[in-house]
Amino acid sequence: MEAMTPALWHEPYSPTPGYSSSSGYASPIASTDFSVFGNPSYRARTPSNASMMDPSWGYPSRSPASTTSTMAYPWGSNDKGSTAPNLAYMNACSFPMTNMSIPTSMDAMTGYGHFGPRTLVQRDEEEGVMLFGEEQYGMASIAHTQPFEQYLDYFWRLFHPTFPIVHRPTSLNPSPMLRAAMIAIGSQYSADSSDKKKGRDLHDRCLKLLEWRDLKGSTEPDRLCDFQAMFLIEVLSQYRARRAAKVLSSRFDKVYHKAVEDCRSTTSKAAELLAGLPQLEQVTPEHWTSWVELATWQHLFLSCYILESQQPILLAREALTSLIHDSRFDIPFPAHGSLWDATSPIEWAAAAQQYPYTPSYVDEVTSTSLPRPLDTFQSSVILAVHYSRHKTSTQYMSTSTTSSLEHLLDDAPATKRMLSVAKLVQVTPIRALLAVACESWIFSEKVATAQAFAALKTTLRTWIAQLWSTSSTEGAPVKEALKLSIDILQQAVSEQRDRILLEMGTDMSVFFAALVLWAITVAATTRTKAAHQKARQQNRRPSNSESPPIFSPTTWASAPPTSSSTSTSTSQPHSPIISATPENPLLSHAQIIINTISFLTDTLAMSDTTASTQQHLADHARRQTGCISLLLWVKLRLRGVSLEDQSGAAADASGEGLGELLEGVVGSIETVLKKGWGDWGV
Repeated sequence: MEAMTPALWHEPYSPTPGYSSSSGYASPIASTDFSVFGNPSYRARTPSNASMMDPSWGYPSRSPASTTSTMAYPWGSNDKGSTAPNLAYMNACSFPMTNMSIPTSMDAMTGYGHFGPRTLVQRDEEEGVMLFGEEQYGMASIAHTQPFEQYLDYFWRLFHPTFPIVHRPTSLNPSPMLRAAMIAIGSQYSADSSDKKKGRDLHDRCLKLLEWRDLKGSTEPDRLCDFQAMFLIEVLSQYRARRAAKVLSSRFDKVYHKAVEDCRSTTSKAAELLAGLPQLEQVTPEHWTSWVELATWQHLFLSCYILESQQPILLAREALTSLIHDSRFDIPFPAHGSLWDATSPIEWAAAAQQYPYTPSYVDEVTSTSLPRPLDTFQSSVILAVHYSRHKTSTQYMSTSTTSSLEHLLDDAPATKRMLSVAKLVQVTPIRALLAVACESWIFSEKVATAQAFAALKTTLRTWIAQLWSTSSTEGAPVKEALKLSIDILQQAVSEQRDRILLEMGTDMSVFFAALVLWAITVAATTRTKAAHQKARQQNRRPSNSESPPIFSPTTWASAPPTSSSTSTSTSQPHSPIISATPENPLLSHAQIIINTISFLTDTLAMSDTTASTQQHLADHARRQTGCISLLLWVKLRLRGVSLEDQSGAAADASGEGLGELLEGVVGSIETVLKKGWGDWGV
């Protein structure tokens, strides 16, 4: 069988190559390509090697080479002086000039307006040109420049509700860095892969500028907008970057510590301000702006807390001690979103009157204290607190957490998906599942030793075996995981029909849920084959009467052709699951979805009796076909292929715009499909 680890990787259990993490993002010391899954079809570039100016944005590169770069940057013939034209006030030490020669006859001071320290305005001007180019930055409003306007619309509609760290009504002119971070995130919600690539390029430039700030020891003080930008850049680094982060960066820690620094006083001041509001006609703009600043710092802190809590849930990282849990910190509870979204002091004060009894801290929230449903951000805070994986070091729990506040959570797709995946990860050995499916890799983390990998296989095998255990109770973790996975996948299928996009981060839930059903199908295949082989031995059937193989690894997109009429089993109703054939080796998108829906429906119907090994081989082959279709559909869904695209071949189109993390996920699905059903050890 073909191994998942490609030639780009090192020996299976060799130590991970050395990495430099001075910037908070691990980067290879040696000049080598790196991939989260080692998928050879996707060759990532490090931020230090990424061009600050991509031609697709419509302007030339003006970025000098980084001191860590191994690639020379192209400079126009007119840009090879001491500074590029129109970059006013850029002092000679602003950027490293590695790989650039300056003629000795040139006066290094020519073109500088003055020689004192830069002001923040000057720094913003410099960074605006570096991020957007001279033409774009020189326009009256970048927000109204295509395609930026569309990207910002995506940001506000699709990302902002979960991480509302920017106050839209009063943030009409954010700093270039903050605007760039917002645009980069918004671009990831576009259906066009070239838009996503542009956003990743802009993200790379943001990272480069942050590195330059660190390298030159910037003396300018960090502002609230700088911390907001660093947080948004971190989110993109975790989920959509050209090169995926492996840990939360040192810059994130800086933002987190700054946001928590005065959080207690901020929370009390905000509560006092709301409690002491005068009558509507007496509310002043100063009341509103004072509250907005306090609430913005609180939202930034809570967003850091949420992102931290997502590490073990959505990225399967080892649960580490949280900065907040370690300090026994009380988590503040944000005011309702209607206050945050108000566009005027009067509207804000009126919203405050509608929510006069909002608790100040999460521990104070009860069903009686909050009779109304929570908004999306409040729900995210509750989920982060009640379903935190920082509290446990076990592989999985016997049953998932049930919060008394679940009925108060809002019904937004992001909230429902996060609740389901948080519960799924509690009852699933998710790291063991990923390690087995990805053959000793847990995203970018290599399992340290063969012994550790064998232990993870044992953990997964023991977990799945509860389906067949006569002593296991109805509440066995694997049975709950099965039902949660079906719920996640059915929701995602339904949302695709309604043109609802998957959220950044929680889209990983679809992958996890599909792996749960895949692992159960693999284990069922092993047991079904063993049971039929045993029956044949007992009946002493001649060898030529043996049943055909359940799965042929040479047809990765199909199982052996079967139909419901070939089965003699009457235990479950049959659904229209259609196999690919040698004549038609690729299923259409429409048929993949039909097969997926049927497979999920059948699996849910038999979820209480899945343990039976007395399945007819044709029945089991049909379920294998359904599982294959499910994996193909997940691949299409994560790549954002629309329902209108009826070609199954679209799943094989380049997904370069996804970023390294999701491209690695897609690559792992392809490898699983190619390998087939054998040799998984479960």
